[in-house]
Amino acid sequence: MKELPTMQELQSFITYNKTGSFTLAAQSMNITQSAFSAQMKKL
Repeated sequence: MKELPTMQELQSFITYNKTGSFTLAAQSMNITQSAFSAQMKKL
């Protein structure tokens, strides 16, 4: 059974939907784009 997403992962998803860009979303969350991509991949 797959784990539920963390709050950080859900926030990443919401931020991406608001910005429409992995780069802008990562910048607004103060994380690297690779870290952001890893969070999105978990979803």
